[in-house]
Amino acid sequence: MPRPISKVAPQWWDYTTLEPDILEDAAKIGPTDLLKLSREGFQVHFYDTIEDFYLAEALEYINAWRLSTPD
Repeated sequence: MPRPISKVAPQWWDYTTLEPDILEDAAKIGPTDLLKLSREGFQVHFYDTIEDFYLAEALEYINAWRLSTPD
């Protein structure tokens, strides 16, 4: 069965093309469950504000740039 056409971007697939039972299961996931998804190479973080999130993203980009740039 082909996926439905995306409601966000018709030429791509995204969360709007997922099967309803998958979306229902995902909707049941709470904060504690999300934290349990952390593993080596994939860390789940919560931020108190959107500004804290943007700052963390910026610092991650800076760190990646430093690691990729010769001193």
